[in-house]
Order: sequence, then structure tokens, then C-alpha cells
Amino acid sequence: MRMVSLMIRFARRLLPISPMHIKKEYIIIRSIHQLLANNYSLKEALDILHWDKSIQPFIEKMVHSLKNGQSFSKTCQSLGFSSHTTSLLSLAIENGDLFHSISLCRQLLENKLNFSKKLSAISKYPLFLIAFFFFLLIMIKLVILPHYTSLFQSEIPYLHNAYIIIDSIIYLIIGTLFIGLLWTSTSKWFIPLITPQTKVTIIRFFPIYRKYKTLETTLLLCSHLLSFMHTNLSLKECMQLLKAEENDSLYSYYAHIIEKHLASGYSFSTVLPTCSLLTEQLQWILQDNKHHAQVMKDLEMYTANLLNEINLFLENTLKWFQPIILGIIAIFIAIIYLSMMLPLYEYIQYL
Repeated sequence: MRMVSLMIRFARRLLPISPMHIKKEYIIIRSIHQLLANNYSLKEALDILHWDKSIQPFIEKMVHSLKNGQSFSKTCQSLGFSSHTTSLLSLAIENGDLFHSISLCRQLLENKLNFSKKLSAISKYPLFLIAFFFFLLIMIKLVILPHYTSLFQSEIPYLHNAYIIIDSIIYLIIGTLFIGLLWTSTSKWFIPLITPQTKVTIIRFFPIYRKYKTLETTLLLCSHLLSFMHTNLSLKECMQLLKAEENDSLYSYYAHIIEKHLASGYSFSTVLPTCSLLTEQLQWILQDNKHHAQVMKDLEMYTANLLNEINLFLENTLKWFQPIILGIIAIFIAIIYLSMMLPLYEYIQYL
């Protein structure tokens, strides 16, 4: 039995932790944030939330882990919180500004939750059309096109092209669905194995996603710098703490690059343009001759602006989602219609 228990523990360490649903994570973070805002300590907040039945199992695990000496960020990580939340909380322990990190976690989760709700609402109609279109393609291939073949009783190039087009679209839909399912089931295993430098290279090939990651990475970097600077640390010292973070986040990767260049005698104006996933405005904020208080004020204003910009970017992206999907379906329908009408037109010419 002892051997079996050891094997189970070893397997749990190898297998990735199942991520918590974003809505449940948001409820926990929001509840803790509300209590901290009313001057409750973290321990008092968890004691109060213990009576909330919707999140009671998670709170019990939190309290148990904290009593066993585990840090708050490690506890959240073991419960399946997102990597952004756990990294923000781990740095909050170092700088002693838990409330600021919890506030940012709540705002980021709220943006993601709103985006997920809007995406779910917008995608229902296009997904229904894709399913109906897929069923229609199969019916055309199995029922209508064989009747065309028996009607013409001769091989017509356009009819052969219709088979090829319909088969290609069917395989494209099946292949896209298979790749999506494969990505969903395997990404949690191989994504942590990708180095930050490789992630940056891949992200640069996708313009829309690159824009979002640029805003998000800059926001996280600015927020961490602001939290550390509240403890009167210099920018260089802040970068040293950020680069020492255990996870492979992009802002930690850039903090390592920036700190390395600063240690070599270079300035922010020299190194920041080489960081492709950081905004240009950050270069103006982190000027070498700026006063510490002025940098903090600019970072605070820019962090609030980035949150609004990310929210606006997600809303604008969603506005284009449905028209693009409907446009693609319309193009496929037009191609199939022409591939079926052209054989009739050619047959009429033969008469």
C-alpha cells in the first residue's frame, strides 16, 4: 500500500494541475478583495468566506495549506489558479502589497470573464451555421452530386471539381475541429516547456494576438514595478526581483534582459526598443533622468490606461469575429453554388 501511495503522489507531481474555471477564480479573488478593502486581514477574510457554500471547498483547502506553512501564491497555484494570478500574488508577498496585487488580479479576471461571456454569446450563431453548413455539405455529396452524375451520364470537369471542393471543405472543418481539440487537451503539457524567447518569436507571427500580449505584458510589468517602487526600491532593484521570479512569464523574461543591459552600463532608452512585446510609451516613462516619485505617478496613470485599452481592444476584436465567420461561410456557399451550377450550364451548352 505504501508503494501504491508513493506512485500516486509521484504521478500527481508529473501531471499538470487542472485549471480552475475562470468564473470560480474570479468569485474567490473578488470576495477576498472586498474584505481586504474593508481592512480585514487575509486570515480574517478566509475565515469569513469559509461560510460561503459556493466556494467553501476551495477556502478550506486554502486554510489547510496556509496552516501547513505553504505560501498564499503556492496555495492558489495548487488550486488551479491562472499563472497571471499566482505570479502577481507571489510578488505581492515579496513587496508586502497584497491588496494592490489582488486588485489587479480582480480587474484582469473581470476583463477576461466579460470577454468570455461576450465571445460565447457572439459565437453561438456562427457555430450553429457552421454545423448546419457541415451537414449540408455531407447531404450534397451523398445525395445531390450522385444524381448529377447519373443525369449527365458523362464526365464533366466542373462536376469533378465540385467533388474536390466539397471534400476539401469537409476535411478543412474536420481538421480544424481535430486540431482545436488536440490543442485544448495537450497545451497544458507542452506550453510550460516552451522558453520565453520562443514564445516571443511565435507571438510575433500573429498580429492580433501580438497586440494583446504587448498590452498585457506591459501592464503586468508596470504593475509589478509600481508595487516594488512603493517600498522605495530603485528601478534596477525592481528588475532584479522580477527576473528572479520562478515562472517563465514574459515580463520576467524582459526584466532579465533589461537588468542585464543596465548592469552593462546601458540605459532604458537603449534596451526598451529591443523588447518587442513592450509598448513604446514605457520608454518615455522609464527615462533615466526622471525622479522616483514622477515615475511612480506615470506608472500608476499608465497602468489604469492600459486596463482600459485592453478592455477596448477585446471589445473591438469581438465586433469583427462574427462578420468574419459569416463572410467565410458565405464565400464557401458561393463556391459550392458555382461548382454545382457550372455543370448545368455546360450541360445546357452540349444540348
